[in-house]
Amino acid sequence: MSTIVGTNIEVTNLKYDSDTTSMIISNAGQVTIQGEGTATTNLQQGLAKTFIAMGSDASTLSSQSLNVSSTVDDTGGMTVNFNNNFGQIDYLWAWTGGADGGNNGADSRKRETGSGSGSLKYITTYNDNTLYDWVKQSNTFFGDLA
Repeated sequence: MSTIVGTNIEVTNLKYDSDTTSMIISNAGQVTIQGEGTATTNLQQGLAKTFIAMGSDASTLSSQSLNVSSTVDDTGGMTVNFNNNFGQIDYLWAWTGGADGGNNGADSRKRETGSGSGSLKYITTYNDNTLYDWVKQSNTFFGDLA
């Protein structure tokens, strides 16, 4: 027989199969789910904390942005400001850009100054290092929030 102890428990469509443990919620609030095969995923670590799709003028191209308070169009680059800061400045950043209608190479680099746990400032260039505001850009950020 099982025992459930709690003050407020709300459950919708929760299934437990005694042959597997598909989800674990630790007393510290960490949620781990069964992934492919025997792999598990920690939901806090495995989810994007911020994302945005932008135009060359720093306008949001989609209503699907997360944790972005504002954007700034810098010459040959952008600044993305977060609603909730990251816990440290060494968070993971993934950038995709380069919709200019041709086959030109795109590049971006985090600026050494101006970026912190509350924003990311970066430059965008052609493959010859000429500054260029790419028409479409998308950013995804991973890491622990403060």
